Order: sequence, then C-alpha cells, then structure tokens
Amino acid sequence: MEAFKYCPLCAKELVGDYELGKSYPHCPTGHYTYYLNQSVGAAAIIVDQGRILLERRAIQSGYGLWALPGGMAEQAESIEECVIREVLEETGLVVAVAKLLNVIGGQRVCIVFYEVSILGGSVQKSEESLELAWFSPQDIPFGQFAFPRHREVLQHWLLEGSEQFDKTSVNKHN
Repeated sequence: MEAFKYCPLCAKELVGDYELGKSYPHCPTGHYTYYLNQSVGAAAIIVDQGRILLERRAIQSGYGLWALPGGMAEQAESIEECVIREVLEETGLVVAVAKLLNVIGGQRVCIVFYEVSILGGSVQKSEESLELAWFSPQDIPFGQFAFPRHREVLQHWLLEGSEQFDKTSVNKHN
C-alpha cells in the first residue's frame, strides 16, 4: 500500500518528522496521522481516590488538548504491554490491566481502551505532555478532548461501566 500524501479529511499535504524523533507523516492541522508500520494502540482510564488522570498533549495530533494516557503499540508488543508501557512513559505510574473496556477501529488506527490499576510509581509528566491532572468526574473538560473516541469511552465508562462513581455527578458538557 502506498503512503498517503494528503490528509483524507482536509486535503492538506502531510508533513513528516515530529513526535520525539519518530517520523509519522501527519496533517499540519492535527486531523490525521499516517502510521506506517503499526495501526493498533491503547489508552487507559486511571483512577485514584475518585479522580481520573488525564494528560494535556504536547504533541500532534491534539496539541494542547486533553486525552487519556496511551499510544501506539511497538513491534512485537502485545496490546496489554503497550498500555502498560505507554502509561509508564507518559505518567510515571506502574499499572496493571484491570478490565478491557472497548475496542474502536477507524480507517487506519484501532484503539483498545482499558481500565488499569495503579501498582506503584509517582505521577511525572513526560515530554509528550504539557501537564497531567487528576479530575473528579464533574470537572472533566469533555469539551477540550483531543480525540472524540477518548471522550466517548470515558463518558460511557463513567455512566455505565464504573461502579466507583455516582452517575449523577458526571457532567458530559464540561
């Protein structure tokens, strides 16, 4: 398959070389990233003391917006290993997979969403994050998410899948 040269969403020419030395052609507006060798990633819902950890992205796509910690799988890595590694790299937390929440596929990328349990470590932002912050359900900035699927999975988990939160405290429009 030949690599894309233009964004399939806005038709701008893709540019390369970004994201900490990894070369992924991407739309300069942040619409799209073309992953050349891997199309599966993982994201994690991390809860501690009734709060959920989110990262504000320091890389494209979604620079400056909020997301669940996660990223793309490396070669020869299981998807569970991917989410554990990505959480450690992006947050400094050592986690274990607790529950598979959802698998959502698109044209080029499939993301596997997990609920994870904290085993150790301490929260430290990486160079991929502008900031890490803990949010109570009613304070989650759902209107400022980098990826609609992250927002949708988190909202569904809060309303349907989580037994840790009062469903009436979730503000879907924040």
